[in-house]
Amino acid sequence: MKLLLLDKDGTLVNPASGSQFVTKPWDQAPIARTAEALQSHVDRGWQPVIISNQGGVIAGHKSLENTIAEMRFALRLFPSITEAYFCPDQGDTCWRISEQRAIEYPSQSIYVQNLRLAGRFRKPAPGMLLLAAHIKTSDEMLYVGDLDIDRQAAEAVGIPYLDAQEWRDR
Repeated sequence: MKLLLLDKDGTLVNPASGSQFVTKPWDQAPIARTAEALQSHVDRGWQPVIISNQGGVIAGHKSLENTIAEMRFALRLFPSITEAYFCPDQGDTCWRISEQRAIEYPSQSIYVQNLRLAGRFRKPAPGMLLLAAHIKTSDEMLYVGDLDIDRQAAEAVGIPYLDAQEWRDR
């Protein structure tokens, strides 16, 4: 399987309200040409997955519950994306949203320890990318993002990286 890892904020969506950050689950609007770029990859056999730091939780700007709802809303905006991974803290936990389920992977879990990801979820660390790749058992991966930390996370895993603007313009 080919796994298309996608940052969310600034890559797939921007705040619909025009504010700097998404603070409410429904305050998300797809960025122009994102749907077409996504569909092009899906048509070629890529499975898209969201990978997103969510520092607003630890900073106190939004709750974990709102962030879970935000990820679910993003999945509804892009029906071909069926999973989202996000890190709401300094790197100790990763949440996986899949359809209607939310599963937490704390750094203390045996599963995470076996993958040697403890405390390494927050980008630019590679934890979320590695966890998604392990769960999806991919043989080819591409990471699309808009920030240097996205590029650094891809480099840490050793996978190709594509800037979001270039991805949408292709």
